[in-house]
Formats: sequence, C-alpha cells, structure tokens
Amino acid sequence: MIAQFDKTKCKAKGCDQGFHNVLYYKKELEGTTGIDSIYTHEQGWSNVNNLGAMAPVKSVEEWDLLNESGQVKNWNKLISPVVHQFDRFKPLATKMNAKKREIVGKVKRKTV
Repeated sequence: MIAQFDKTKCKAKGCDQGFHNVLYYKKELEGTTGIDSIYTHEQGWSNVNNLGAMAPVKSVEEWDLLNESGQVKNWNKLISPVVHQFDRFKPLATKMNAKKREIVGKVKRKTV
C-alpha cells in the first residue's frame, strides 16, 4: 500500500480501497513471506460486513439490514460480527455514537 501511495500520490477518499484492489487483482502479494493465501468474500457473507458502498443506494430499511433487536445482520440473517463503515448510514451512526457515549460514561464513572 505504501508503494502504491508513493507511486500515485493519491489522497482522495477511497484511495486505500483502490490500493488494496491493485494488490489483490494484480496478485502483487503472492509469494510474499508470511502470506499463505489471499481470498475475498462477497459483501454480507463473511465475518466483516462492509456497508460502505450500500448506503448511497438504499436506506437501512430498504436493505433490510437490521434484525428485530436492531443489530446489523449478514444476508444469512446471522448477526454480523464486525460491521465496517456503518457510519455511511446516519441511523446506524447515531445509534453507535449513543452506545459509545453510554459505554464511555460507564467507564468514567468506574474510574473516578
């Protein structure tokens, strides 16, 4: 990634994804010491659910992203262990920020 940045000087939003795409699709990491295998998963079907590209297209409700408890789910209806770029959906960002404030408040009260 650093070499890609040095080569392109790209600072635009999303360059990091482009750098990863170059590394993956040009197979530039194959044979690298410490890397045994490289693979991808379709969005919504792995441990990391990347919501970034979905937000501009439809709302949380239109995508049917949440279970009855308000947790983000994968397409198989199981809870997503990791949700990346949830902040692209304002309702999810608002909910997560409120939860973060709640947790930070609890921690502060315990340490005082």
